[in-house]
Amino acid sequence: MSKLELPRDLQSDIASRLAAFCRTELDIDLGNMDALRLLDFLSQEAGSAFYTQGVRDAAALAARRFDDLSDDLSALERHDRR
Repeated sequence: MSKLELPRDLQSDIASRLAAFCRTELDIDLGNMDALRLLDFLSQEAGSAFYTQGVRDAAALAARRFDDLSDDLSALERHDRR
């Protein structure tokens, strides 16, 4: 699988929020570069797990929707009385 690439503005936004979290919750001050490095590490280590779970969730949702569609189509069937 290819490396997760996020747009720079999104990377910057997430890194800022990550730095704020570390500051308020962990009492750790991260500079922008350190926050970006941490984000890169987290995306490399956990990104594929989040991606895979998202694919599984989407597949389950699609299966439920197809089942609903199948039920709706079955309800439209006509049976001739002889």
